[in-house]
Amino acid sequence: MGNCITWVGIDDDKLNLTVAVLRGSRQKDPDIRKVPNEDRALQRWVRRLTREAAGGEIRMCYEAGPNGFSLMRRLESMGPVAVEVMAPSLTPRRSGARVKTDAIDAKKLVHLYRSDELRAIAVPDEESESSRDLVRMQHRLSEEQTRKRHHILKFLVRRG
Repeated sequence: MGNCITWVGIDDDKLNLTVAVLRGSRQKDPDIRKVPNEDRALQRWVRRLTREAAGGEIRMCYEAGPNGFSLMRRLESMGPVAVEVMAPSLTPRRSGARVKTDAIDAKKLVHLYRSDELRAIAVPDEESESSRDLVRMQHRLSEEQTRKRHHILKFLVRRG
C-alpha cells in the first residue's frame, strides 16, 4: 500500500472516539472501530494504523466540538499523522436524515473528507487558545454575576 492515503473520520466524545477508516480511493465501506479517549489506547491505535499504512500518508479529521483542539495535538504527537479540525456548520447535511449515531457520523465524515467536501478551520496555537478561553470565561462570569444580581433585586422587590 506504499503511496496510498489512509483517510480517517473521527466522531469524538468525552469517553470514546468512533473512527471510520478508508484505505485508498477504492474502498467503499469504512472499517468502524471504537477507541477509548485515553492516551495509551490512542497510542496503540495510531501505531497500528501507521503499521497498516506501510509508509503511506494518514489523514484524519473530526468536527470541532467540546474536546477542542487538544485531540488534534494529542494525535499529531503520537505519530506521522495529519489531523484537521472541520467546521460543523459547513458540513453538508441531507434533509430528512435524522438518525444520528457515532458510527453513522464517523462514516459520513470520512466519505466527505475523502471527497474534499469539508472545510477545515484555522487552529490557534496553545497560547492563543488559552487566552481565548480565559476571555470567554471572564465574559461568562460577568454575565452570571449580572444575572444573579437581577435575581436578588427581583427577590427584594417582591418582599417589599
